[in-house]
Amino acid sequence: MIKFISTLLLSTLAWTLSASTRVQDEMGTFSIDYTPQKIVGLEYSVIDALATLDLSPVGIADDGKKESVITQISDKIDPWVFVGSRSTPNLEIITSLKSDLIITDIEHQTTIDQDLQKIAPTLILKSRGETYQDNLICVVKVAKA
Repeated sequence: MIKFISTLLLSTLAWTLSASTRVQDEMGTFSIDYTPQKIVGLEYSVIDALATLDLSPVGIADDGKKESVITQISDKIDPWVFVGSRSTPNLEIITSLKSDLIITDIEHQTTIDQDLQKIAPTLILKSRGETYQDNLICVVKVAKA
């Protein structure tokens, strides 16, 4: 397991040093050529990954219940704006945040992924029902983006 985590961290470091980022997401190859500053997370596992990386999202789809983000995570991130539910995020609020990256789960956003793309580059991951190792891989993908 340590070897696996070391490999993930080294690949993340190598990626960070490159000028443009390319990550394989659920829709194909995700590409971004800047470091995002205003990230919106539309799934709890995404918020967990961001907090693990010491990143604070500006918006979270927390289903209107801030307490649904567990204390260990909410204590690590800055206050956020509620952007609707995970299944139906509010596109107007996300747009108003001037987000420069949206990260979501494929199971929730397949019907509005094109609308999300119009707002900001959108990284679409499979995070629901995944194994611990799969979730670690998602953390690396979030780190790269």
